[in-house]
Amino acid sequence: FYQDVLGMEVSTVHDSPRGRHVFVKPGLTTTWGFHFFEMVDTPSPDPETLRTISFAPTLHFAIAIANEAAALRLRETLLTHGIAVTDINTMGPVRNILFRDNNGLLLEAAWSAGEG
Repeated sequence: FYQDVLGMEVSTVHDSPRGRHVFVKPGLTTTWGFHFFEMVDTPSPDPETLRTISFAPTLHFAIAIANEAAALRLRETLLTHGIAVTDINTMGPVRNILFRDNNGLLLEAAWSAGEG
C-alpha cells in the first residue's frame, strides 16, 4: 500500500518468529519515518469497518503534501485503487483529505490552505 499506492520508499520486509516488520519513508528524508509490525495470529480488521471514515478523535498519521493539486492527484489514485477517501476539508489554515491504509490506520494528507 505505502509503496504501490502512496509512492513511498519501503524497506525489505523483515521476518522474525513473532511476525514481520517493515520501515517506510514518508517523504524526502534520510531517516525511516514509520515502522510497522505485523504480529503472528493477530486478527485482521473487519473489511466493512475499514470503509467508514470518522472524524472522531483517533490515532492517525498526518502526511504533509505540497498543495491542493497534489491532494487531488492523491485522491484520484486512492479512488482508483478502491480506497474510500473524504472530500477536501478545511480546518483553519490547513486543508486535508482522510483515508485508511491497508490495515485500517487512519491517514491524513494535509497542506496549507494558501497552497492552492
